[in-house]
Amino acid sequence: MTTRLPLSTDAAFTPWYLLARTALWYPGNIPNDSCRGLGKWWSIAKVTLATLILLRMAMRLVRLSLFVLSVAFMVNTIAPSRGAETFFEETLLNSVQSPNLDGEEFFRLANGEGIQRISSSSHFDRRYVRTVVGAFNKLDFVYEVTFTIAVDEIVFIGIGQGEPDAGFNEPARSLNFRIHSPGLVNGKVEILGVIIGNLTSSGPHRIRITKLGDSMIYAVDSDFEDQFQADMSYTVSNLRAVALFLRDQDSHLFFGNSEVTTTYRDLVIAPNPNVTRFRRDDANGDGRQPVSAAWQSQLFLAQRC
Repeated sequence: MTTRLPLSTDAAFTPWYLLARTALWYPGNIPNDSCRGLGKWWSIAKVTLATLILLRMAMRLVRLSLFVLSVAFMVNTIAPSRGAETFFEETLLNSVQSPNLDGEEFFRLANGEGIQRISSSSHFDRRYVRTVVGAFNKLDFVYEVTFTIAVDEIVFIGIGQGEPDAGFNEPARSLNFRIHSPGLVNGKVEILGVIIGNLTSSGPHRIRITKLGDSMIYAVDSDFEDQFQADMSYTVSNLRAVALFLRDQDSHLFFGNSEVTTTYRDLVIAPNPNVTRFRRDDANGDGRQPVSAAWQSQLFLAQRC
């Protein structure tokens, strides 16, 4: 019985397909009696050739699939979702929710003073506003926000997942300030379990988190007045070793709390002014490759298909 291949309409593989059909179809038999003993070997040779040709076609399909998947992954990695900006400013003084932030649905305007929690069922009912972009573990930046702290409150501000954990709803997989109100454990301000200072009033206070390379500086200006002057600070000098839990696409900048009278305003996330530009036209200072260069690896794969 002669093996047959179905007809194909795929123009990209037509030459290989026709060659495979030819190998299986011609000649169907060897009529010369003197060559009849070679018939089975000729059939084996035909099937082997067709198999090799089909394997080559399959490899081309695999390469094409890998190319498509790698392009999809790159687009997902490079392009922030929903058109969100990486660097931006938000006064948090109007009712329009920012396209750059998630979690604002748990907050409301606070009489022109910023935003505060809509409601809270307990001291452990914590919610967070975080950036849509989650790649700040790979970027250099300056993050600032001003807050006024409520009574019996802990404010959490930092980098990480920015979502409640399964314990006391503190930020999961995050490297953040734990800032206590003055009447709570003497208003201690801590990070990584280290107390770096104390608050003596409800504020306003302003925090500044600066990332450059593998180090981060956490600073607080207590009783903030227009110009930032750090009253306390802490440096994380080996970020990759200290914060292994910071993952790509899950490293947001965030702030949050439980009590309804804590307010936030004047949020700024800016490129680090001290960063070395990756290229001359790196306007936002994020240090990432230009998209055109990032496509070089994809073009290599495309040429191999």
